[in-house]
Amino acid sequence: MDQALNRASFLSIAHDSALRAELVSLGMVDEASRDDPRAFREAVRDVLEQIAPHIQGLRDDPEFQQLSRDPQVQAAVASGNPLELLTLPQFRSLVRRILELSDAPPRAATQSRTVQRPPIAR
Repeated sequence: MDQALNRASFLSIAHDSALRAELVSLGMVDEASRDDPRAFREAVRDVLEQIAPHIQGLRDDPEFQQLSRDPQVQAAVASGNPLELLTLPQFRSLVRRILELSDAPPRAATQSRTVQRPPIAR
């Protein structure tokens, strides 16, 4: 996890105040993350730890498989700008679904610590 959170691509996100504010408004991270890159990093760590077991279950999910074949998604991934994915409604829908799943016990995995986070804005 530390390796991912220390990548240049993540650090550029963490230090982007507009993006942090947008992710707070989407309910993906807590309010403390809006003004503090370190708080944002910890919030993202908590979210990733919470949803990681559920992501494992998505591999066989038909919606995920369809999304991975979507030309727009493939172009966004190929662009080297993962934030472009957030502009795609179908990707945001899948992220929302993952976050909703994170409130339920994971299948065939141990539960990571539960993080209290604000509800997802719809």
